[in-house]
Amino acid sequence: EGQAMFLRRLKKVVEETPGGRGAGILWWAPAWIGTKGSGGGWSRYTLFDGKTGEALPGLAALKD
Repeated sequence: EGQAMFLRRLKKVVEETPGGRGAGILWWAPAWIGTKGSGGGWSRYTLFDGKTGEALPGLAALKD
């Protein structure tokens, strides 16, 4: 849910950027789900649950 809140706020900032300069949001590799022991902590940036593969609330926040 924290990720969803962050994305809603980010989306609002981008949309309110003056002069239409907020073109959009690029979320790099939203489907990346790390493997056990891969390290780096990148899995916390995915928009999908690493165990079930189901979409996290952050994905829905991008559509709001």
